[in-house]
Amino acid sequence: MDTNKAEKIAKEIFKYIKQTLPKKREEGKKNPYYDKCIRFIADSTYDHEKKGYVDFPNVDGKEYRGSETMGDVRQISNEVIRLLNEQRKVKGWKNLVYNTIKIEEGASYWSRKSYTILDKISLLENPCKDFVSIQKFLLKYGNYALGDFVLFSAQMGGKRGVLWDEYGERLYLANKEKKCANILAELKAARKTNDSVSCKFGTEDYIDPVERDYSAYHEVECEGERRNYLEITIKTPSGKVKYNRKIY
Repeated sequence: MDTNKAEKIAKEIFKYIKQTLPKKREEGKKNPYYDKCIRFIADSTYDHEKKGYVDFPNVDGKEYRGSETMGDVRQISNEVIRLLNEQRKVKGWKNLVYNTIKIEEGASYWSRKSYTILDKISLLENPCKDFVSIQKFLLKYGNYALGDFVLFSAQMGGKRGVLWDEYGERLYLANKEKKCANILAELKAARKTNDSVSCKFGTEDYIDPVERDYSAYHEVECEGERRNYLEITIKTPSGKVKYNRKIY
């Protein structure tokens, strides 16, 4: 795809993102169930003039035509990501967060191609005070530097006991005030002088075991969560585990 053309489409998408995210964040303050993220989707349709399918970005339901292949969509996505990274440097935009997903095309192993494109974009609130205290606790006692928006949970759907579709917005631990307060209280109560604190980061797609078995046996849909978690373990000097929990 022509670079100028890709940049033009990317600028249109970025303009929408820049105008819309602050409004979504403000609406989210009034309604905790309001979806505050913007979705970037690689859409496609049959083009009768070209006599074939064409791919293009679809952002919050608005189609940005002009691209033809998934490679073109990736090119536009990469330019939007560059603009987002620059916008993070602007005052009031440091909590601009986005994630990417991989899309595969091709029927066979040999013809399959993989593309990494944008997925969800959010402008988040500053981390709550208790999350900041958790960060300080882990750095002081576990020598672990926890990033602001690393830990989250998100709804997932699937079928036959397998999850594959993450939907809805990602809910970041940094913005869960009550949960952070409970975690901080647990950590302070558990750790005593000379105890050791260790941290292990991980990602999991969780589904209740009973629901997984039912979905697999009856070949029906199932629900679960995608989690970026931190497993925290506190041990006594003798090595006895006195606290273990995954936070997300």
